[in-house]
Amino acid sequence: MINRNGIIAVPTGIVSVEMARATDEARKKCIYCKAPIYSTNARYCANCGKKIIQDESDG
Repeated sequence: MINRNGIIAVPTGIVSVEMARATDEARKKCIYCKAPIYSTNARYCANCGKKIIQDESDG
């Protein structure tokens, strides 16, 4: 939308929410509660507290 001063307003809230959602969907998930695991070296789920099972490819 362009107002009369020539400033272009972009709906950044919508873009930010979609980017955050896409980032959460790409994260590894807890196999018990399906919550995203934010830390790459986490040993326990921050949501349910269960131990995270590491894939062989993760180290």
